[in-house]
Amino acid sequence: MLMKIRKKNILLILFCFANLFCFAQQAHILTFNVKPVLPAEVNNWTTVPAAVVLVVQAQGPGSGMVKPVFTIKQGGTRICGNTASTAGFVNIAPSHNFTVAEITGNLTGCPKLPPGSYSLCVQFYPEDPRQQGEVKEVCREFRVEDAVPEFCNPPQNMGPQEGKIFTEKDFLSPKIFTWSPFITSSHLPVTYRLTVWEVEEGQSPAQAMYDNLPVLQQEVTGQTRYISAPGVWERRTATYIWRVEAIDREGNLLCKTAVSSPTIFKIVIPEPKDEIPPAKPDSCCSDTIKILSNTVTVAPANMLNIVQNFTLSPGNIKQVSAEIDLVNESASDTSCRKCAVNEAAVWNFMPINKAIWNSGTPISGSPVNASGTYPAQHILWYCNQQGNLKLDLQIALPGIIASAACKRTGTIGIWFSFTDKDCRTCEKYIIYPYSVN
Repeated sequence: MLMKIRKKNILLILFCFANLFCFAQQAHILTFNVKPVLPAEVNNWTTVPAAVVLVVQAQGPGSGMVKPVFTIKQGGTRICGNTASTAGFVNIAPSHNFTVAEITGNLTGCPKLPPGSYSLCVQFYPEDPRQQGEVKEVCREFRVEDAVPEFCNPPQNMGPQEGKIFTEKDFLSPKIFTWSPFITSSHLPVTYRLTVWEVEEGQSPAQAMYDNLPVLQQEVTGQTRYISAPGVWERRTATYIWRVEAIDREGNLLCKTAVSSPTIFKIVIPEPKDEIPPAKPDSCCSDTIKILSNTVTVAPANMLNIVQNFTLSPGNIKQVSAEIDLVNESASDTSCRKCAVNEAAVWNFMPINKAIWNSGTPISGSPVNASGTYPAQHILWYCNQQGNLKLDLQIALPGIIASAACKRTGTIGIWFSFTDKDCRTCEKYIIYPYSVN
């Protein structure tokens, strides 16, 4: 009798170990963000930039095939969505960036949502049914607001008027921006966003508004005027363009026409007589950009993480970019190789690439390719900074079998480009070696 009990205990222990191995394969959410305010019609979410951002990766051994189940809830009550029986399989190994169209395509049977607070929830059911007991639901809050009018009476720029010229005599005087009030039947609170851009030589006003960073951007609530400090404006001849937008608390336009027509004004400062202005240097690289320390690590999910530090001075940098140039990897044995689930992602930047200036708030990089999405071999950040810069980069590597006998070594070269406030660009090239047992 004692022998039978021991055999049962041994079988039970083996069964538990087997289940632990099976349950190790799970969907790990890297990023899950939902805009605070979304349209009432789910199908219209695709018109909202970054309405939902969801990036997941496979974690642990086993298949990367999962069924994503998306639901919309209100007060814990399910309103609409798909189910595990109706969802199709998606491969998340090594990672998968769900598009808004993918998500809304799974939100079946969703009615027009009345104004109120909601939750968008997601669960990932693995291919192996023995794993499904460990599935967890993750939710993010959003709300639907009362519809705002499609058309309204936008604000109108009043001063500075079109063609206004500020002379050297006026330079130290505060610049007063005034505009007419925004008029609509809606009673939503109105905030005005005043934005001023410099129109650089050779640019059209439209190009300046689209390509340049604002010289001044200020939000004003309850007033139709703003007085700028003299220190905002450089003491030189320059052309500027400004406009006003009526926005809600989320920064969205209160209606489609809630934007004033742009207005151009100038500051004219005569050149000093009998003086030759100093020549600008041909390059911004001389002693202004220094390469500091870096770290290179390889994550278990075939992901190369690079942290590179620079110091930049004395002028502000407007744009930073990184482009993968050289790639090379050799495995100790060809049997260690395996096909990557998404070959198009190999040797490319993945979604999490951040620039951190002077230990401040991280800025996400933008992919540079025809689709404007990741993966991408070229990314950039817009800025107006100088000082210490830390770039945190994530690059997908080819697949390799996780084994003590399988080693990976390789190198990757990256061109870093820096464009300063005078639109001069210089580059730094760094080769990163890595080795993992």
